Amino acid sequence: MTIVNRVRGALLLLCLLATAYIGAVHLILPAAVLLLPVPIPAARTAYRCIVDGVALSWFTLAAALLETLGGVEIVATGDAGPVAADERFSLVLANHHCRLDWMFLWCLVSRQRTAGRLKIALKAGLRAAPAFGWAMQAFLFVFLSRANREHDLSRLSRLLEHCVKRRDALTFLLFPEGTDLSPSNVALSHAHAAKSGLARLDHVLVPRAAGFARCRAALGSSLDCVYDATLAYTPHPEEATLEDPRPSEGSLLRGTLPRRVDIHVERVPATALPAADDEPALKKWLLQRWSAKEAALAKRGGATSPGVAAPRVAYAVALAGWAVLCALVCRALWVSPTARVLTVGGGAALMAVTRFAGGLDGLELETFAA
Repeated sequence: MTIVNRVRGALLLLCLLATAYIGAVHLILPAAVLLLPVPIPAARTAYRCIVDGVALSWFTLAAALLETLGGVEIVATGDAGPVAADERFSLVLANHHCRLDWMFLWCLVSRQRTAGRLKIALKAGLRAAPAFGWAMQAFLFVFLSRANREHDLSRLSRLLEHCVKRRDALTFLLFPEGTDLSPSNVALSHAHAAKSGLARLDHVLVPRAAGFARCRAALGSSLDCVYDATLAYTPHPEEATLEDPRPSEGSLLRGTLPRRVDIHVERVPATALPAADDEPALKKWLLQRWSAKEAALAKRGGATSPGVAAPRVAYAVALAGWAVLCALVCRALWVSPTARVLTVGGGAALMAVTRFAGGLDGLELETFAA
């Protein structure tokens, strides 16, 4: 089974990488070149619609690949179904068990039908990742350095205020713990809890309230709700005996992603949250939520209900659509030297934009603010 798993893992990674590259170079880059320089609202709206369409289709594709080729059973319970039609601005707060948590949450937003509006706070290093990083920039993910707190909080505010100003629907994913549940981070969390007089947490880390408070303030009265998501994992049999069985990039390469991921979601209306300018109260609310997560994960036995069903039709459409697009690109690369030049040149252009022009996200924010 090891060889079969490795082949599955390699195919999954290849599919994700190839489609991300094609989406960034052949769909997003032409839209940016043709529409961002045009100083009229219609052109900017068209650019945003194209990028959001790419995000919707790609995240749906990625979720379908994780659940089929990756062999991951997603059991999403609670408020994990399609959101109300009039819901436009929401926050998703999740525990940060491992470095791949955000990938499995693609399966949640696909069930909620909010994949096209998803934005995530991630580590700054991912910004320059070939293909994936370029697409993330266009999707307006927020890249946090964690070296300069005020700079990171300012980036959060700017992105969220940009979306509110434009009335662009938004589902923003934030990991309040700030880092994953590694043994060293658990030890630091225990030390912080002891120093601050807080309860010891073993299955989650003590959350940090600054990012959540800044998101709450930036969205203000536009915020409809918070989705409190709790993730729990059943590891692959080949990973279960490891010293650290948490999913990692190595699990992806080995084709040994978790057998099952439980995602329990609770929707909290904005009216039930503390005031946007009351950071101490927001911190207390967050700590209460994380204490509840700790208790739930400590006695976890797995969901007894099947959970919200995967959007099979949307998955099939995404798989078929991207398969056709990849086939067309491959044929163009086979028969046309121009296509090969444009494909390679597009990647080089996006690398240059990332390094020297602030990335596609920076270009959009500067252009739309002008």
